[in-house]
Amino acid sequence: MAVYLTNARDHIKDSFHDILNAFLTEEDFSRGIFLKPNIVFPVKPGSSEIISPFYVATLIEVLREKLPGIDIVIGEGVAAGLDPWENFQVSGYVDLARKMNIPLIDLNESERTTLEWKFGKLKLPTMAFERTYINLPLLKPSSACVISGALKNQKGLLLPTDKKKFHRLGLHAQIAELNAVVRPSLTIMDCSLFFGRNVLLSGKNCGEIDSTACRILGIEEPDHVQMARNTGVFSPGFEVTGDQIERMSPPPVLKEFKHIGRLRLWSNPQACTMCRYIFRDMKTNLFKRQNVEVGIKLFRYSITGAEVIMGSNPNWRKEHDTVICIGACTRQVAKEGGYIFIPGCPPTMEDLNEHLP
Repeated sequence: MAVYLTNARDHIKDSFHDILNAFLTEEDFSRGIFLKPNIVFPVKPGSSEIISPFYVATLIEVLREKLPGIDIVIGEGVAAGLDPWENFQVSGYVDLARKMNIPLIDLNESERTTLEWKFGKLKLPTMAFERTYINLPLLKPSSACVISGALKNQKGLLLPTDKKKFHRLGLHAQIAELNAVVRPSLTIMDCSLFFGRNVLLSGKNCGEIDSTACRILGIEEPDHVQMARNTGVFSPGFEVTGDQIERMSPPPVLKEFKHIGRLRLWSNPQACTMCRYIFRDMKTNLFKRQNVEVGIKLFRYSITGAEVIMGSNPNWRKEHDTVICIGACTRQVAKEGGYIFIPGCPPTMEDLNEHLP
């Protein structure tokens, strides 16, 4: 197997043609194509948190040039607790689907196939098996996994309840095993955040792509990448071919906590995406009219100091007297320590307002 690095610069269409010619040579395209981008949050196309609709639109153009009349669908299962159509609208994918006349599918509502896997049974979108499945991740830092890349992007195939289970039971092992049961026909990963504009890593093996990204970044492979080796995701040997990289941003560093003043937000891989998202929500929506009261409370804690923890078995250190436990997973910690508890799975800004002193 091989991982193909393309440094497209201003010729992204040429790169997509090269990638498709290199890897999609034996597929039955009469089945149609399923494109799975990363659209986890309702953010604008240039946010650097989702894969740009420009990339996906360009890939669709190339697919249609190569395979006239091909049946293409776009599907994504957004983070548990979010409104999929708000994600699609804000991110520009509703406009993309309309302009290119392509179905845009909420995977949470799609037909499912039940599979046996290491942890029992798992329901995954049928289209990931019936169509030629192209995985379209964005390489980015992750507070849960150090990097979010090809392996982790497949988490978007899961139902919301399974997304939460993945975090609660151990995200790294679950991601590794997921990639043992569903394997895209092709993965094209946008690495622009670290390696420069329009740099892509492509191949048929998600583990090899993420491993290559770690090697170029000069970081140790995160647990889910190492575990993927043991699940049989990797082939016995692979080579990296293609272009060279001219520049690179600093590698991601998993910080123990983020902070808003003296309010320390502790990272935990066992906290699901939406519990972590609440703090992004704080920064963007804190002083909207309906959130003013909770904004004032949190502003006070940002001055006096507080520890904010989330997820089961959180790792944290107590420097401030006030401890705020976020979400249902922290109920026992809050009970044992006599700490402030914010219920919900995930909590909302209204829950914060109601339960914060």
